[in-house]
Amino acid sequence: MTEAQRGAGMTSARTRERLIGRVREQGVRDARTLEALAAVPRHLFVDEALATRAYEDTALPIGHGQTISQPYIVARMTAALRTTGPLDKVLEIGTGSGYQAAVLAQLAGCLYTVERVGGLLRGARRRFQTLRLTNIVSRHSDGYEGVYVLAATNQPWDVDPALRRPGRFDKSILVLPPDARARESVLLYHLRERPVEEIDMAPVVAATDGFSGADLRLVCEEAAQLAMADAVRTGVVRPIGTADLMSSARAMRPSPVPWLDMARNFVTFANGAGDYDELADYLRERGKRRR
Repeated sequence: MTEAQRGAGMTSARTRERLIGRVREQGVRDARTLEALAAVPRHLFVDEALATRAYEDTALPIGHGQTISQPYIVARMTAALRTTGPLDKVLEIGTGSGYQAAVLAQLAGCLYTVERVGGLLRGARRRFQTLRLTNIVSRHSDGYEGVYVLAATNQPWDVDPALRRPGRFDKSILVLPPDARARESVLLYHLRERPVEEIDMAPVVAATDGFSGADLRLVCEEAAQLAMADAVRTGVVRPIGTADLMSSARAMRPSPVPWLDMARNFVTFANGAGDYDELADYLRERGKRRR
C-alpha cells in the first residue's frame, strides 16, 4: 500500500480504526465485514478537499448530485448480504465513487457493477486500478439488459416519485387477497397432506373472503387442531371436516383488512393521477360483496 493509500493525520490508520469501532458500536458485529471496511481507504473515494472528513460516519458529496454512502450503511448492507451465503458473484447497481464496490470486492469472488454517470464510473475505475481490485467488472449503462429489479411495499404512496421514472420502478403490480377460485386452491393445497373427509368448499371459500394466503394456511392449521382436540375429548380419531374449517375461519379476522382500511383514504383523497384505480375497483367490488 502506498503512502497515499495509508493516509496520515485525519486519514491515518488510527482514524480508520476509530470509525470501525463506531460502526461496531452501532450493531455491525460481522468480523469479515468490518475487516473489509477497514481494508478500503475511504479517503481515496472522495474529493481531496473532503479527505479529512472521509472517516466520519456520514455521507459525503461526490459530484453529479450523488453521495458516497455512510460507512455504517455500507457495513450494514454488506453484513446483511453475507447472511445469504457465500458471495461468489455479486451485482451492484449504482457504482458511484466505487466505495461500496471496493468493500464488497474484499469478500466476493467477482463483483459486477453498473453506473449511469460516465464521470463517476471513470473515477471509480481509476480507484479500482490503484487498489488493484481485479475482481471488479464495471459497466457504463442506465440499466442492465436481462436483469429485473423487483421491490415490494405495502405503502406505495411513500415511494419517492424519482424512483418511479421510466427505466426505474416504472411498473407496479397490485397484489390483492386471493379471489374465490384462488382461495379454494390455496385451502386444498394446505389440506393435501392432512386427513380430511369430503369437504363442502363453497361455504368455506365464502367465509374466507378477504383472507390472505397466510391467513388461509392458518385456517387449515387451526381446523386440524380443532379435529385433534375433539379426538382427545371423545377418544375417537376423526378427519378434518367442513365444520372445523368454518369454525376456524369465523374465529379469524382477515389480516389485510387494516391495510385496506388505511389504503381507502389514499384511494379517496390522493388518486388524482389514477395510480390506485385498480385498488379502487377492488374496494368497490368488495364493498358490494359485504352488503
